[in-house]
Amino acid sequence: ALVMIMAGKLVEVFLRAFRAAGAASPLYTISVGITDAPGSAQRLNGGIEGLVTASIVPSPQASRMPIVVDYRKDRTDAGEKIDSYTMLEGYIAARVFVEGLKRAGRNLTRDGFIKALEDMGTTKIGDFPLQYGPANHNGSNFVDLEMYTRTGALKR
Repeated sequence: ALVMIMAGKLVEVFLRAFRAAGAASPLYTISVGITDAPGSAQRLNGGIEGLVTASIVPSPQASRMPIVVDYRKDRTDAGEKIDSYTMLEGYIAARVFVEGLKRAGRNLTRDGFIKALEDMGTTKIGDFPLQYGPANHNGSNFVDLEMYTRTGALKR
């Protein structure tokens, strides 16, 4: 297997050369590896097919997950037309931010806000597991592997 730690056009350049050379190893990329999957699929004549990507949030179509149900409802209620992994990631981050503000209280300071987030410990927002602490500002360990189809759609 080959893991590509690169993003954008470099992935396309590599895939084009890799496929032209007749190589057949399984290919993996990071969540931001492909930024325009339908466009990449078209430019590569379907050569994106089989590329596996690591997603750090659930699929925005995964209606089995409460955080996605919340996201889709709030997105619809706001009249937002854009639907993407990036939008869902931002939505989750905003929910965490609001929770941090609530926990920090009325006399908000930078240090108080940071402490409120760090004190969250292990929690869930929309049933999405999170863990914060003084040594953990990342919050999520979620990773899901999905594979691109010939057209650039993701398939779990």
